[in-house]
Amino acid sequence: MSGGPASSPSGAAELVPEEAQLGGTPAATAANAALRALSRAARAFALYDSKNVIIRRFLGEYRAHMEGALQKFGALTLKVAPFELSLGNEVVYREEDRERSLAFRLFRDGVRTLTLHPGLPWEECVQLLEILSLRFSGVRQQEDDIVTLLRRASFTRIELTAVEGFSPTEDHPEPPLELNGRGGALVRAPSDFDLPLPEGGALGYGYREIPPKWFEALRNEEAPTQVPALAVRLCIELVREANGPASPLTNAEVAGLCTEVRDYCIADGAYLALLALIRELKNQHGIGSDVLKAIVDGAATHDAVLQLLDALPDTLTDAPQGLIELLAELPGNQVLNAVERLNEVQDARVKAVLEGILRGLGKKSSDSLLKALPTANVSSASTIVAALMESSPHEALAVARELVNAPDRDSHLQAIAILEKAPRSDVQSELLVKLAASTDDHVFAKAALAMAAVHDRRGYDVLARQAEARAKAKTLTLHSATALGESLAALASQSSLGLFKTWAHGKGGLFGKLRVSEHDLELQRVAVAGLSMLRAPEAETLIKEVGDKTHDESLKNQCISAIGKRRKLFPGTGGAPSGGPTRG
Repeated sequence: MSGGPASSPSGAAELVPEEAQLGGTPAATAANAALRALSRAARAFALYDSKNVIIRRFLGEYRAHMEGALQKFGALTLKVAPFELSLGNEVVYREEDRERSLAFRLFRDGVRTLTLHPGLPWEECVQLLEILSLRFSGVRQQEDDIVTLLRRASFTRIELTAVEGFSPTEDHPEPPLELNGRGGALVRAPSDFDLPLPEGGALGYGYREIPPKWFEALRNEEAPTQVPALAVRLCIELVREANGPASPLTNAEVAGLCTEVRDYCIADGAYLALLALIRELKNQHGIGSDVLKAIVDGAATHDAVLQLLDALPDTLTDAPQGLIELLAELPGNQVLNAVERLNEVQDARVKAVLEGILRGLGKKSSDSLLKALPTANVSSASTIVAALMESSPHEALAVARELVNAPDRDSHLQAIAILEKAPRSDVQSELLVKLAASTDDHVFAKAALAMAAVHDRRGYDVLARQAEARAKAKTLTLHSATALGESLAALASQSSLGLFKTWAHGKGGLFGKLRVSEHDLELQRVAVAGLSMLRAPEAETLIKEVGDKTHDESLKNQCISAIGKRRKLFPGTGGAPSGGPTRG
């Protein structure tokens, strides 16, 4: 997926194997590196889309090695043999596999020497690569040969000498002599034996339009998107043949192709094709099937799974069922890999896909979610919790109890995230009450808001007592006072109005002559936060009175903000239109 962190696919080296390193002198070594880079890039064009990250990597290597060799050692005049390229008396390229050999392609088409001069422009390097990749593809043999294409390109810094092309007899065998049934040569009739044509009027003809969707279906059969599926189909047919009765083919012989196709599917994000391959390999139990199981294990490694997740199509906005089934088929706990990527990613679309993966895998195995929870950050933990709630609410509450009993803040915050989404129960209420007694200001505030979110009416008395106790101990911050006031207002709007009124007045009364104590000041903060959430017109009046009478500048500012917030929540329900409290 493009939204995730960029990564170079680790499977590229296996998909485009590298030729042998040759050369003794520095010039020969540099030429060998440049030719190997050229060959790898040319063959990669037959495997990948031109915009693929692997292509960009190979192009960079090709440019660096080619420019470096020409700048440092001057012109490279390469003699072409059937399977070798030589610089002077040194062999600088050797590959005897005809399907992969750059030398064989050049020699077959008639090239005998190829000279690359210093100052070779990058555009000509790319054009040379395009010509060679065309001849590597093996699906356009009706195209012009390399000699014709090179001469037509009108290169300024590339020269060649050539002869008529060479074709091995086994590639184009001579047609056998046609014989008649008695063993003699077959006699063919003259080409004009039925001429002249009989006279007569011109015959009519008819036709019908072919629907565009028929053409589209034909194009789709050979579209680049079909390559993974076609490659996997080939692998499946070979694997079944290797495991059939009396087959000369073995699993070890098809394992190499299956490994290459597996890595290609991973690098291309082709999860459906990969799923079909994995299922087929897992279902084989014949002789030598252990090599097939090793291919499955290779798809389940940490790097392979993260590479697959990064390569998913940009069009995905949720986790498709096929992807979830693939990850469930792979050995190991793939939730861990999904959580690792979810911890890092920022893109909302990619997050949605990863969250969908966790929900889907959680339905298949809630235990995998439990094991991944310690590795998650707070945001990812919330997603795991939601998935756990869908798959097993009782296990989620058991996890929440363990987290509440843990000593650290992160565990308590994860417990609150679970309890907010849990169904109403006595266990939920018990654990939230315990968290509301936390000495950590952030945990306490979150627990208070969670009580309001789940509408636990028993939490009203708990929070009212906590407000009194914390105000007396002078441990209420503006953050926790705000959370307390808003939670009390949400839990019981009628009861809380009277309570807020009492706290707003303080011990000496709102208009008393005694200076407000620190205890009363902290409770007034709670009252102002709660009154901002109540619809009753009296609420705004009380906020104004607290703001006008207080000598505390921060409380006065809180009152001004509370009035503005309340008027946005409840337009037209304020008190007298005299503005807010005045600043002292």
